[in-house]
Amino acid sequence: MIETASTGGGTGSGPAATGPARLVIRNVSLEVAGEHGPASIIKEIDITVKAGEFIALVGPSGCGKSTLLNVISGLLAPTHGTVTLDGEQGADRLGRVAHMHQRDLLLPWRTVLGNARLGLELRRVDRREADRLATELAARFGLADDLEKYPWQLSGGMRQRAALLRVSLPQSGLLLLDEPFGALDAITRSELQRWLSDVLDRTDRAIVLV
Repeated sequence: MIETASTGGGTGSGPAATGPARLVIRNVSLEVAGEHGPASIIKEIDITVKAGEFIALVGPSGCGKSTLLNVISGLLAPTHGTVTLDGEQGADRLGRVAHMHQRDLLLPWRTVLGNARLGLELRRVDRREADRLATELAARFGLADDLEKYPWQLSGGMRQRAALLRVSLPQSGLLLLDEPFGALDAITRSELQRWLSDVLDRTDRAIVLV
């Protein structure tokens, strides 16, 4: 069973979660073929996330939290129900949602900087501007001195930070994070949690986190 916990835009001066609904999930279920017929992976999920709101998905391992993020991002189509992003339904959410998976999925032939700017490149941001934005934000992630390194040269925690940097840069209105702090040490985890709080305080991005 998946449960949700919600908070607004933090305690700062940024937008509170009182704006329009950014994400609306209505009666969403996903079934897959099983040995004895269809098997339910997620069943009858209803969630609304407003601009500037933070939603945490809580539940035991295997209950479908990561699968639900895949449905939200458009990687999977629900068997029943609808997913609406910024008032629009359909499976064209790919590219409009920033989605960080449990695995870092860094491209091994790209440096940290090359991986970080990938989302901006896909949005046709000028490369010099993309590099500037990535370099500025890298310091918040403790990666300022590692931008020219390749994934194989990084520790597990550094790879996780690089993946979070990459997904944070495109400024998508909806940010999906699948256990983003699991491989981080306590100090780095605390710093990035404060950064995430700043995101809520200073922007109207909506965040769904496992």
